[in-house]
Amino acid sequence: MNRKIMFMPAFDKINPDPSKNYGIGCLELRFILEGEKGVIEFQLLTNWYQEHVMKRRFEFLKKDVWSGKKDFLIRGFLEPFPVDICIWSLSKRHEDCLFFEEGVSYVFDGKPCYYDYIYRDNNDDVAHDVAYRKLVDDGEESLWKYLEEQYVEAFGNA
Repeated sequence: MNRKIMFMPAFDKINPDPSKNYGIGCLELRFILEGEKGVIEFQLLTNWYQEHVMKRRFEFLKKDVWSGKKDFLIRGFLEPFPVDICIWSLSKRHEDCLFFEEGVSYVFDGKPCYYDYIYRDNNDDVAHDVAYRKLVDDGEESLWKYLEEQYVEAFGNA
């Protein structure tokens, strides 16, 4: 199986015109495991924004969060955030899979494909949280091993 890590850059696409307003986004890490039958991808938002966006966010923190008004937001503003474990496949795995007719540029060379996700793993744990803990607590190799287990669960042996 092939392993790939992608870094998706942060952005600021705020626009007063609602039809052109795409908001802000932080640097995103994508750990992609490609096999013959499909792709497993772990997405992690870093909470690392462009410098001018970080300044706006910290002004909000100083004014509203650190003043005690919204303590629950501190973690969401400062810590990385595991988002998803995606399953990409050329064939439909079940009725609820989403079809990407135009494909996704970084899987299957942009061919049309199906998307699904793993919410709970076979231990009934939230899969993206487990992946995050594996990466942080045990390092990159532990994360790849976990993603390989999810690949086998989704597609069978490689």
